[in-house]
Amino acid sequence: MRHRFVRLVLLGVVALSAAFAQSQGTIQGVVTDDSGGVIPGAKVVVTNDATGVENTRSTNEVGFYTVPGLNPGPYTVTASADGFSTSEQEGIRLEVAQTLGLNIQLSVGQLTEVVEVSAAAQLLQSEKTEVGQVIDSKRILEMPLNGRNYLEPRQVLRRRSAVPRNG
Repeated sequence: MRHRFVRLVLLGVVALSAAFAQSQGTIQGVVTDDSGGVIPGAKVVVTNDATGVENTRSTNEVGFYTVPGLNPGPYTVTASADGFSTSEQEGIRLEVAQTLGLNIQLSVGQLTEVVEVSAAAQLLQSEKTEVGQVIDSKRILEMPLNGRNYLEPRQVLRRRSAVPRNG
């Protein structure tokens, strides 16, 4: 009996963590220089604008970075490397369970120079084919209910059979 309880608790924890992980998103991409060459070891900082939480990663040997486990919301992504100017991209919106591809290009420059990108094109999700949408509470409250009260349980309609029952 005790083992069954432990198994149920573990199953519940796994299910909750899987459901929580499905709502989180990922930002990933490649950091390159002006000529298109990859920059290994570049520092990429992803900052949640709403909470101020920072996630720092380094690019691998082919210039690729990935920052998983991000909550939906607005983000600022900053990339820097020795011998290159810092690039900062603000206003990046991450939606529910989105994998956002964000390639960053660094220019040769001094360490004190910052290139800020403020007018970027709409980012497309090309890594996954899943679609998610966030619905705010105002929209939910304004939804038509077709005469039903949202507080009452849903009524199940039963059709009567044209064939009488025996017995």
